[in-house]
Amino acid sequence: MARPLLRSTQGDLTALLKEVKELLEELVVPVSGILSDGPETIRSAVAFVFPGVSHHLGHFHSLKDATEPHNVR
Repeated sequence: MARPLLRSTQGDLTALLKEVKELLEELVVPVSGILSDGPETIRSAVAFVFPGVSHHLGHFHSLKDATEPHNVR
């Protein structure tokens, strides 16, 4: 399912994820894990719609963050 979102508020993302969950339930497709880029709005929406489902950050974002210089004092 794909849909353009004009905003990415927790409410907007929760509504979209609820639609996805309903569609997957109709198709009898279990959700055993979720992968995202990890903004707080996405994490909150996933936790609300898919409680107890494992949620992980994509490796690209973790590696990108690790390569950025950090100020060390």
